[in-house]
Amino acid sequence: MRLLIIGKKNFIRWPEALAENMAKHTTVSFFCTNPKTIGYAWAKYRGGVYKENYLRRLLRKRIKSFKPDVVLFVSGFLLPQFWFDEVAAHPGLKKANWCADAFAEKDRKKIDCLDVVFCSDTGFIPMVERYGCRAVYLPLCVDETLFSRYEGTKTLPPFFVGTNNATRTEYLSAVRQKCLIYGARWDKSKLPGHDVHNRRIPQKRQYHFVQHSIAPLNLAFSKNNINGLNFRPFEIGACGGLIINNACPDLALCYRVGKEAVSYRTPQEFADLIDNIVAHPTKYAKIAEAGYHRTIRDHTYAKRCATILAVLQKLPD
Repeated sequence: MRLLIIGKKNFIRWPEALAENMAKHTTVSFFCTNPKTIGYAWAKYRGGVYKENYLRRLLRKRIKSFKPDVVLFVSGFLLPQFWFDEVAAHPGLKKANWCADAFAEKDRKKIDCLDVVFCSDTGFIPMVERYGCRAVYLPLCVDETLFSRYEGTKTLPPFFVGTNNATRTEYLSAVRQKCLIYGARWDKSKLPGHDVHNRRIPQKRQYHFVQHSIAPLNLAFSKNNINGLNFRPFEIGACGGLIINNACPDLALCYRVGKEAVSYRTPQEFADLIDNIVAHPTKYAKIAEAGYHRTIRDHTYAKRCATILAVLQKLPD
């Protein structure tokens, strides 16, 4: 199989990790939708049709030279329609997309040219099937080469990193334990009991805090999710941290709740859970250990790539 992966170079690390983990009998080529070239810089400066035509020519040239059997978009619904139009102009190609964001009616034309959509959220599946396309549940995962387990004693307080919103402030305001918080748009005056830093931190620093925190927190309240998980539970799990997640339906599809991960439904439940974790570290260390092994066994890029390949190979010609 010759597989062409199309995605943004700076979007997470999906495309590179996918290419690294594809089976040996699969030849992979990665096409970057925002290349760092002089030609792209010029076209971007001119804007509009100049930028689109430049990128269309690049993709057309790659398809002609690489001759892929399958095109896989990574978070393709975030890309403009012309990418799908260009790929659809080659009717012999099988076409797929792995999506991590909710989509709208405007994305229907993108779905129309696809053979299968890998959905990171079970809530996306009926949306895809409504448009007559095959949908396969494929949750997000972790790049285990970037996230590793810390074997020492966890000495940092409950830790959260992320951009502030009203819901996150509500939940953290209820917590009685002092938390370490980093991210944009946080108002320290609304969280007087916590150590709040109104700034972003590098990813490597985030890993450090996640690895060393007794309770790395996940407050995944986003319009991009319906039932699903974001990347954070898998990253926390790979670091050996306790997976703490709001009680979304897809959590139970990825982890045994209460044995490999813990959940909460309300700000009060969240606060009580954090108190319990601090009071009973040994109990929750066992859950974190089980969550680590489940993550490494089932939720890595290697596992996701195996699923993608299995589905793509069975697509009808």
